[in-house]
Amino acid sequence: MVRDGVVHDITSIEAPTMRDLLELEDIAAHLARHSGEPIGPLSDFETPRTIPTLCGCWPRRISKRSKRPA
Repeated sequence: MVRDGVVHDITSIEAPTMRDLLELEDIAAHLARHSGEPIGPLSDFETPRTIPTLCGCWPRRISKRSKRPA
């Protein structure tokens, strides 16, 4: 979630995945209760043509030549 230009990790025991978050009965109330852990400024995730990785996965540039490392 983005608040005041800062990306926050809003995972919780009640909603550890996006699927779980979307299945909650009252998403807005859940988000109001969980401020989340700040990850960094939104500008760090807005780099054109780059896929941000929050999970420690392999980063990659988007291009026709890009291939996933083995």
